Parts: sequence; C-alpha cells; structure tokens
Amino acid sequence: MNPSSVQAYIRKIFGYLIRFDWLLVILFLTLSMLQIWRTRYVPSLDGPQHLYNAHVLSELIRGNDLFREFFRINPMIVGYWSGHIFLGLFKLVFPAWLAEKLFLTAYVAGMFFSFRFLIRSITRHKENLLVYLIIPFIFHNYLLLGYYSFSIAAIFFFWAFGYWIRIRERFRWKEMIGFGVLVMGIFLSHALVFLFFAISFLFLWLATHIHASVSDEHTFSWEGLLSQIWRLGISVMPALILWIIYVRSVMDINSTVAAATYSTRELVLFILRIRQLVGFSHEIETSAYITLFVTLVVLGLIALVVFIQRRQKGEGHWIEILNTHYIWVTLSLLFLTAYFFLPDRISAGSLTHRFGLYFFLTLIVFLASFPMPRIIQMASLIVLIVVMILARQNHLPFMQKLNKDIADIQEMSPHMEEGSTVLSINTSDNWIHLHFQLYAADNKALVHLNNPQCAGQFPIIWNENRLPECYVGDQPYRPGGAPSVEGEGHRKLQVDYITVFYYPRLWENEAFQYWQEILEEHYELVMTTPRELGALYHRIK
Repeated sequence: MNPSSVQAYIRKIFGYLIRFDWLLVILFLTLSMLQIWRTRYVPSLDGPQHLYNAHVLSELIRGNDLFREFFRINPMIVGYWSGHIFLGLFKLVFPAWLAEKLFLTAYVAGMFFSFRFLIRSITRHKENLLVYLIIPFIFHNYLLLGYYSFSIAAIFFFWAFGYWIRIRERFRWKEMIGFGVLVMGIFLSHALVFLFFAISFLFLWLATHIHASVSDEHTFSWEGLLSQIWRLGISVMPALILWIIYVRSVMDINSTVAAATYSTRELVLFILRIRQLVGFSHEIETSAYITLFVTLVVLGLIALVVFIQRRQKGEGHWIEILNTHYIWVTLSLLFLTAYFFLPDRISAGSLTHRFGLYFFLTLIVFLASFPMPRIIQMASLIVLIVVMILARQNHLPFMQKLNKDIADIQEMSPHMEEGSTVLSINTSDNWIHLHFQLYAADNKALVHLNNPQCAGQFPIIWNENRLPECYVGDQPYRPGGAPSVEGEGHRKLQVDYITVFYYPRLWENEAFQYWQEILEEHYELVMTTPRELGALYHRIK
C-alpha cells in the first residue's frame, strides 16, 4: 500500500469518526458513567456530607420544625451553593442514593459539553477528536473525594470562557447579563475557582487586546476598549463584591496559611503520573495515567514543532502567542508555577493539587483546539479509550467494598424513629470512612449531630438562636462547630441514638473509654449489622 493510499484510508476513517461523532459521545459518556451506575452509592470522603446537607436543605424547604431548630440557611451568600442547590433539588424528588447518581450524571454531561463548547468557541470547527481529552479529567481526584461544588465550578469556568470568546465583539446588555450569570455561577460553586477564573480571564483579555493592537488581522480602538471595560465591570461586579465579602468572612473563621510539605521531586512525580486523577490507590491507578501523561507530552511536542516550523517558513507572526488559542499555554504555565511555589493551605487546604488540576485543564484546552494531524488524533482517541477502561476497572473493587460498608451503616436507619437526633462514633482508621455514618440519616427526618459542614462558610449553618442544649446521658454534648448554648435558656435535649462504626474496635481500644462508659450507663444496644461492623444504641428512658 503506497503512502497516498494510506493517507486516503486515514482520511476516510477520520471522516467516519467525525460524521458519527455522536457515537463517540455516547461511548465516552457511557465509560464515564460506569463510575456512577455500577454500584448503588458513589462513595467518597465528603460525599456523605453533601448528601446529608442536601437532605437538610430539602427538610428546611419542607418546613420540618425539628430541622429548623438545629439548622438554618446562611444569610450570607457563600460559595459552595451550587452543589447544595442541584443536589438538593434532586433530593426533593428522589431518594438519596438516586439523587446523587442523577446529580453526578448531570455533572459528567456538563463537564463534557461545556468543554466542547469552549473548544468550538476557540476553533470554530467541529473536525476535532481531541475534544475527548476532557473525558479522563471528569473524574478527577477532587470529585472522587466528594468535593462537588469545586468540581461543578469547572463547568462554569469552561462555559464562561467559551461564551466570552463568542460574544466579545458584540458585548451589549443581553450578553452582559449572560456573562454575569455564568461568572456568578463560578462564585456560587467555589471561591477558589472564581479566583482562578478572574486571573485567567484578566490574562486572556489583556493578551487578546495586545494581539489586536499589534496584529494587522484585527481592528483596535481605544473607544471600543473603554466601552468593553465598563460593560465588563458592570457584568462581573455583583459576583466580585460577593466574593470579596465571602473571602473576608472565611479568613475571619480560618486564616491559616501553610506551605506544602511535598519535596520538589514529589511534586514532579505527582505531575508525571497525574496524581490529580488518582482516587483510591497510587500503585494501581497510576499506570494508566502515566500513559495519559505521555500522550499529552507527545501532543505538546507536536504543537511546538508545528509552531517552530511555521515561524521558520515566515508564516504567521510572533504575536500569535497572545491570541485566544495560544494564551492557554501561558495560563497552564501560570497554574504550574502556582503548583510548585504557592502555599498548600490558605484557609482551605490541598491547594497544591488544585493548582495541578487546573494546569492540566488549561493545557488540554490548548491541545484540544490545536489542528493536530488526523493520525495523531485517532491514535490519541485509542489511548483515551484504554485509559478510561483501565480507570473504571481499577476503581470498581474499591467502590464495591465501600458500598458494602455503606450498606452496613444503612441497616441501622430503619431502626431509628423519624424526628429523632443521632450522633456517631467512628473507630475506623480508613480516612475515606470519616463521614460515612451520615449515610444512616440521609433518607429519614433524623437530625445528625456529626455534621461538620455547618460553619459560617457553608450554605447550611447551625441555628444558634434555637439550637437545643444537647446531652448524652448526664454529659453535655456540643455538635462539632456549633456555638455553645449552655445556660442560655435553650431547651435541654437528650440525644436519642448513637451509631457505632467498626463496632468491635470500640471495646478493644482504651482511647474510647469515655464512650464505653456513656453507652454502658445511659444507652441500650438495639441491633448490630450483619457483618457486625455497625451497632445502634438507643437512650434508656
């Protein structure tokens, strides 16, 4: 077969792939959603908190007076709202396990289509298979940790940039409102991603205007520039003001700043194996992600070679590095610099890998919008399919095991009366189990006192005006993060139920002597779960 025949064959296959693009969309979304639908629950570290607080929000909306006694909606408009709103809307209609699945299904679709919207805004053509580079990054580490609002923010991030690129030449009142809504969506999802967007947008806006002023291909006028500035100011001002108020409040609550404890070598290794995608096991998962990293490197080198060759032939202009396409390389390098040199904690924690994630997200925006050779696009497509299959298979055993743990916890739920209060004792040494006992209360009108997401920076907060003075036996019990109400005239309340997870360890470890005495003197055992990992106690009346 001669070279021309091979090229014709490649063009034909590529044409079919583009023509039947909808089949590829179904394939990749199906591979992504296997993570969601192969088990009953999608276990994660913070997922139980979000699911329970969505339950709290739905009970507050329904007017449940017991929940109103303990919780209230934060009067300050805060970040994190998008996860609560979307998950809460599903929870109003569906049971918790199904609400979370539908929420995550919508997230997967939102990530893919918002990314494709941005790429098509940049390239203005549809013959591009590299748009599927986003697929492995949909289930990134932070989604697997259950950081739902942080994850949703990326959807608004892509969508806002794509919308801006499309309407920037006709930025009038209608477009101002649309852009302002998308920017507000970023803030209502996550304050840190709002900062990412603000810095990235400022770089893109300045670069494209410099490009317009130098390049002969674009018209530039100071009058148009000033008009765009004041319109932009009006559009983003509501979100910016709310962000400033929110950040000041968060820093008053927790102003901790701490450097990352990783060495430079560790940080480099994290990038090489894309640590930002690892959910459960570095050893098992990174083989697939190293392959993905090599693919990204090859694509980057091809783009570099093409750019150098064009410049050597005298094609284009050096100012191209500031256009809407190439500026994403600068943004990715900006996030990479932050990854290596900025603190890991500024009030919120684990910033290092968040910077790393956005390094990859901005990098694949550039790669997916670059006119790569057809054979390279097709080869990359095969790599992405293999990576996705391996990732789903690697995650499945962990999810199946954790679903068994959740099932044990939920065995206790039918034995608790609605309208009761419950707290939990968790003796497991598995970090992902930290909030699992909230699964026992996400489908019934049960007030769970181990609800850590009720501080001032979250949408749901403790109702300090009505919060009861809680007791376990004769000992006062103050829910984590709740204000002290002892001696302030609040009603006294005995906690009805105590759930125990990893039950045998409670009686084997002297560190839990306090709870051993409480349970022996003031509570009676109601039941243990089939695997005897969980136990439910009810107060002795």
